[in-house]
Amino acid sequence: MNTIRAVGVLYILSALWCMFRLELSAQGLGFGLLTPGAMIEYFSVYGGLQLGLGLAMIGVTFKPGMFLGGLFFSLIFSWVLAASRVVGLALYEPNGLMWGLLVLESVIALALSYTWYKTK
Repeated sequence: MNTIRAVGVLYILSALWCMFRLELSAQGLGFGLLTPGAMIEYFSVYGGLQLGLGLAMIGVTFKPGMFLGGLFFSLIFSWVLAASRVVGLALYEPNGLMWGLLVLESVIALALSYTWYKTK
């Protein structure tokens, strides 16, 4: 349970960075937010989606009947995210932050896999 809570906290922190340091976080990720529409989309997808994921990850740890489903969802989501990052790095010119995110996303996926293995 501690693993998925820790991952949830990481997602919440990332969401807050994206929401409250919008231009800084977007620039670090390679986005040029030139219009209000782009800012809204970044705020809601990078901020809101990550906030929702983080809260859901933490939330399932307080309901034993929901834990396995939440863990499974988090596990699949994390592996797809890491795999997509690998493909993106192969196709496009990555900056240093992209490599760091790959490491972080891979560690998260491996940690959730270990938690799944221990739980099953």
